[in-house]
Amino acid sequence: MTATDDGVLAIYDDEAGALARVFGRDQVTGAPEVGRKPFGLAVQDLGTGVARVFVGSFGEAVISAVDVPLAAPDSARVVPSPVDPTRPLRIGEVTQ
Repeated sequence: MTATDDGVLAIYDDEAGALARVFGRDQVTGAPEVGRKPFGLAVQDLGTGVARVFVGSFGEAVISAVDVPLAAPDSARVVPSPVDPTRPLRIGEVTQ
């Protein structure tokens, strides 16, 4: 689920009937973890018991990726950039 006004992505565990994980703002930078105004979602089954959720950000015109272990959705994490693992992967981001 997304909340575009707050920049939030919430992972809901339908088996538990509760929110499993919420991605909001980075505690250090204050930037939304999955981009400003997340709205579009697409899911890819990685075939390893993990679903990769692609989150389109209307405010930044980028796509973030979140890996969600299906057996433990509360362990979901933002996929790090292969170039700089301290930053999240942002597909479509222009870098200098």
